[in-house]
Amino acid sequence: MKILILSSVGLDSGTGLRVSGIAEALAKLGHDVYLTGSNLTDKLPHVKYLAIKKHCGIRKYVFSTLSNIRFSKMVKADVIIASKAHPVSCLPAMLAKGKAKLILDFDDLEHAYWKNPLKIAFFMAAEKFFAKNFDYVTTHNENLKKYISRKLGLKESRIIFLAQGIRTGMFTKRKTNLAERLGLKNKKVIIYAAHLGVAASDLDVVFEALKGLSREDARLLVIGDGVKLSYYKRMAVEMGIKDRVVFAGHVKHDAMPEYMSIADAAVNFMRDSPANRCRASIKIREYLAFGLPTICNIFGPDLENFRGFVYDFKAHDIKSFENGIVRALKNVYKKDEAKKQMQKWDWDVIAKGFEKGLERIAK
Repeated sequence: MKILILSSVGLDSGTGLRVSGIAEALAKLGHDVYLTGSNLTDKLPHVKYLAIKKHCGIRKYVFSTLSNIRFSKMVKADVIIASKAHPVSCLPAMLAKGKAKLILDFDDLEHAYWKNPLKIAFFMAAEKFFAKNFDYVTTHNENLKKYISRKLGLKESRIIFLAQGIRTGMFTKRKTNLAERLGLKNKKVIIYAAHLGVAASDLDVVFEALKGLSREDARLLVIGDGVKLSYYKRMAVEMGIKDRVVFAGHVKHDAMPEYMSIADAAVNFMRDSPANRCRASIKIREYLAFGLPTICNIFGPDLENFRGFVYDFKAHDIKSFENGIVRALKNVYKKDEAKKQMQKWDWDVIAKGFEKGLERIAK
């Protein structure tokens, strides 16, 4: 089967990791898979990568859309998968439809991330329009599935649950001198990894927990960049924890295991919001696949999957958060169950089930 996957954002994003994982897993099953996009950092040896040149501002959206149109016409696909309900990926798919089956991968409640009323209205309209004009919609979260069915009016027979996956094989310990290079030798290191943009604005609460932590040797290693990076650097200074926080900036995804290798624990915190209740965390899956004791607040259907495998805490109780960090640094559970559990979220496992659905769709 010839499958074309059109990206709407950079492939170094969470959405990009998702479509890259889907593409590589399907290609390993013997399908002819093409993936468009920019900023690919992971190695995808089985995928035909169609690179889109990186641009900034409005030019990025215009150039990416035109590139996706060109690639869509060039690749005569049996199935076209567009990532996100976004014109950059969806319009080219619709223009190239022909005999191909169109699938929209709905991986976020996009409109809920924004405060600008015009942007909210635009993304809500885009979600409804594109979902109704595609043959099928895939999603990874039960709340999103309900939203697509109830708010966008799609029949459940047109909605396919495609779980969030990771490539578990890449998350193994590596020898590295990174701790020395970052000034973290002989320290207890807690990793927080996220794109510091509109969808990840909860680092301030992590800072509060770190400030109240009695362990003087604990350091927070913040991995990621974005429009809020400078804001959080200033916040660390204002809160008096500048010496306890190390900002690593952007790290390529395939280098993440090196950073995890110097960590003693990992933290994931998200405020309970409509947008966050519709997410499926890649980072928690990666932390647990590596074997890192992980501190996390639990809410929504996706995070419920990890109850019993993480050090959970009450979101509005900083003391509970601090206690979770202390227990994780001591590795109280000392179980390999979480690492084993992550195997079911390996893309190779997930793709086998998805392949059967694709074969029915293509017919």
